[in-house]
Amino acid sequence: MLVKFFDKKEHAEGMMDGTIRAGRLKCFRKTEDAARRDNLEGTILLEGVTLTVTTDEGDSVIVKPEDLAAPIEMRLDWIGDLNVFCMTGFRPEGPHPWPSWSAVDQLMDQIAASLPSCRKFGKHAVVITHRSEFLARIRRAAERRNWQARGDFVSYYDSYPPDGEGTRSFAPAFLKPRDFCMEREFRIALNTGTTGDHPVCLDIGGIRDISFYIETKKLATMDVALRDGRTGEVISRER
Repeated sequence: MLVKFFDKKEHAEGMMDGTIRAGRLKCFRKTEDAARRDNLEGTILLEGVTLTVTTDEGDSVIVKPEDLAAPIEMRLDWIGDLNVFCMTGFRPEGPHPWPSWSAVDQLMDQIAASLPSCRKFGKHAVVITHRSEFLARIRRAAERRNWQARGDFVSYYDSYPPDGEGTRSFAPAFLKPRDFCMEREFRIALNTGTTGDHPVCLDIGGIRDISFYIETKKLATMDVALRDGRTGEVISRER
């Protein structure tokens, strides 16, 4: 389950009608909301590496890990220029299969625990009930514009993990410090091949068949229905 929060209901309606608006990753570092600002957005931290530094005169200097007083902080322009659409993601974690009422209960417990943190994102919410189809529509829309798109859950770290994919990967856009873990963030990163500070809008087509609107405060008490895979019967349970 993915949830997008909005300050205004009309903005939620706009998403359900098929438009998503993604801001530049580098602008997230400068947001005026201190509770949401991550100064390390899109940053690569290098630890335990040996560097070769070449001067303007062509001389090379070898810098060993023990010579460094702190990790090296590196920000690649293309990572900062990614456009990112941020949501909150919930998924059962543990032995209970989905769909089952045990998994539903776990999901609802996650929502209840995260709600105090998520309320700051807006009073209105759009809930995506079919994550794979939602991502498929985004990828198709991005391909039509020759953009690259990747969607994934954010990984939260205590110490910055090495980027095993190299400097051309999307990985830095999906890493945040452990302090932000209650946000349970799911991101869609778009590489448009452009630069600047401006956001972009992507028309993915209407998604009312795989989403619904709800007030944020009602998320933790919403009714849930499961379809029996054998009989096709839909069973609802009020919370």
